[in-house]
Amino acid sequence: MVSAALAFSQAASTNYQPDLNGRLVEGNRVAVGPKGDRTELSDSMNGRKVPREVTETRIISDGPSGRVTETITRKYDPTGQPGLVTRTVTESQVTGNTTTLRSTVYVSDVNGRMQEGERRIVESVKLGSTTTTDVSIARPGPTGTFETVEKRKLTAVTDEKNIHEDETVFRPVQNTGFAAAEREVRDTKKDASGASTTKQSYTPGNTGRLELMAQEVIKTQEKPDGSSVTERNIYRRTTDGAAVSSDSGQRLRAQEILVRSKTGGDGIVETLSVRETSPGDPSRLGVARKVSETVCTGKCGQ
Repeated sequence: MVSAALAFSQAASTNYQPDLNGRLVEGNRVAVGPKGDRTELSDSMNGRKVPREVTETRIISDGPSGRVTETITRKYDPTGQPGLVTRTVTESQVTGNTTTLRSTVYVSDVNGRMQEGERRIVESVKLGSTTTTDVSIARPGPTGTFETVEKRKLTAVTDEKNIHEDETVFRPVQNTGFAAAEREVRDTKKDASGASTTKQSYTPGNTGRLELMAQEVIKTQEKPDGSSVTERNIYRRTTDGAAVSSDSGQRLRAQEILVRSKTGGDGIVETLSVRETSPGDPSRLGVARKVSETVCTGKCGQ
């Protein structure tokens, strides 16, 4: 079944990573089928390629009242033996400017029986250029009764060239309801040469209030031949344990450079290099080192 999935895949990619001598050696393989089915292979302990994860999606029903899909994910252990299985049933409905997704996740137990493990409701309301999304996630508690373990609120404002997103994650706090546990603010700007995105991540500091802990600046330059270069600069706080209220508290810690080149047809080669600071010189990035190369053949995504 796995071999057939690889043979008839719409796109197949192979990841290569350097060994101790710096030579690129084959790692995971991923095949994506025409319907989005996904098969991932990895090396077993004896060097053979064995399945690591297989995902299959099918449409159960599709009509004026909405669509129901089923996604089955099968995980395997390092020897290729079947392990955990999850089944996700998602019902989508669109009413006016509101889109509602209701998902139920079933997880296999040690005997292979499927047990309900998660319920998720996602409701998005679009008004003009603003879309507000509320997410509620529930899982079984100690007594088996489903309890809400996480809420998310995302506000996105879009126009032709800009996207502003503000997402906050809320988690239960004993006897006080829900409190903000994480927040991420994303701003994306597009132009003729590519796009740039700034991400700001907030988590609770010593006072319990959300503080700016990390920041990323991602810039992508598109080239006429279809290739691109993406530079991702990662910033972290200069000192832990102290409140930081401005960007001045952030220091460049690492830089990732992803070069995406087109090959024959729709094939793509992605090369990832990393530059990092060292404990001895935290103010300067070191020499770039190649960490992976991914070769995709077939109808690769753009």
